[in-house]
Amino acid sequence: MLLEYHTVVFCLSLAFRLSVYGLLLEPDHTLNPSGNKQYISLETFITEKKFLQQQIDQLRRENEQTLQVLAGQLKQKLSDLDGKIVQSNNQLESFRNDQNVTLTNVFSQMTTLQTRISGNSLKVGITACVTIEQTFQDLTVKFPNIHSKVGISNAGVTSFQSTGKFICETSGLYFISAELRTNCNSCAYHLKKNDDIIAFGASAALSKIATNTISLVVEAQANDKLYVYAGVTVNADYSCLTVIKIK
Repeated sequence: MLLEYHTVVFCLSLAFRLSVYGLLLEPDHTLNPSGNKQYISLETFITEKKFLQQQIDQLRRENEQTLQVLAGQLKQKLSDLDGKIVQSNNQLESFRNDQNVTLTNVFSQMTTLQTRISGNSLKVGITACVTIEQTFQDLTVKFPNIHSKVGISNAGVTSFQSTGKFICETSGLYFISAELRTNCNSCAYHLKKNDDIIAFGASAALSKIATNTISLVVEAQANDKLYVYAGVTVNADYSCLTVIKIK
């Protein structure tokens, strides 16, 4: 549009000059005897034409340069806009990730809290006794005769009967009490949590059968093992173990 505008202006200017001075091109470069108009020479016409062409070329170059500048500016602005869009997308993605992490943490905490609440309200307990008088080879007293149980899975009960070790299925505060009937004189036995001794006991300093009791409260985590560890001959029926989750 700019090139066409300048071209039209220049042509109108040239036409105005020709009309004012009455300059017309005549091939033989002579005056017309019947008229009063003046004529220009072919050389003058060619000069004017070259000048006009130069002006047109200059306008074309200026327009091309202007278009190049505008195109460069537009390209830069588009590039800046793309950069801002990418930055905004990255910020949005980061925000989404942060929100997802936050929600995941919230749900995890809610699940943990719900588990704790359920665990605290869960009733757990078992009472079992020895069935046959014996000395246990691995020193872990077995109590296969289940008198009562609550809140314990069948697998947990079966494992306890065969190993003598009560596996805590939920974390909490447990009360454990063991009664051992034996004729061993002043023989020691222990309550253990996993491999740690948590309570000591001993049979009576007598040469006759007596029942000896040891009890305590212990904090236990899920999968902790509570059991009686004794290297004495244990009588049946009166030798029992009770475990209760109190909190």
